[in-house]
Amino acid sequence: MKGKVKLRKHGPAVQMDVHPDSGVFFWGSRLYSVDIVPAYLVGREMYVAKPIKGEEVKDDMTWRLSYSVQEKEKLTGGAKNVLRVLKVIRNREPGLAPLTSYHLKTALFYEMDAEFDWSSRSLVLRLLGVLGRLEMGLSSGVLPHYFIKDVNLLSSMSSWSRSNMHDRIRRLRTKNGVLLKIFNS
Repeated sequence: MKGKVKLRKHGPAVQMDVHPDSGVFFWGSRLYSVDIVPAYLVGREMYVAKPIKGEEVKDDMTWRLSYSVQEKEKLTGGAKNVLRVLKVIRNREPGLAPLTSYHLKTALFYEMDAEFDWSSRSLVLRLLGVLGRLEMGLSSGVLPHYFIKDVNLLSSMSSWSRSNMHDRIRRLRTKNGVLLKIFNS
């Protein structure tokens, strides 16, 4: 494939954007983008060069334990579909923008531990269950990290922001037709 590559540094990560070759002076539209993060494996544990979110670190090259391999192994089948739907909801609802993909994935993992039927006929119930877990976490201000239970993923979020998102999720979960409107927008 002929094309051009643009590299940009973001902290310890490098973003590689790949563009088709579209002439001498112009870059074509981006075909895809890849984030490259330094990592090393010790036994079954992977360490990545990323600071832990929410912590102030003076050195921009901080290594932390990554659970991405375990997360990938756990996230299968119907749960993957529920996560996709959660991201669509979050992306189409401006009031839910402070929720990261990791907040959504964490609530999903807790729902996966509590519910065992993730067949296609149960996915709406599982989606509502995850939304309920998010609602409870936002109300209490506590959403424990799935693998490091004493880390609260909501600790740096303001109570005002949590309250607004709580109310929005409650409305999505309980009012007939509100979720459908999101998917039709």
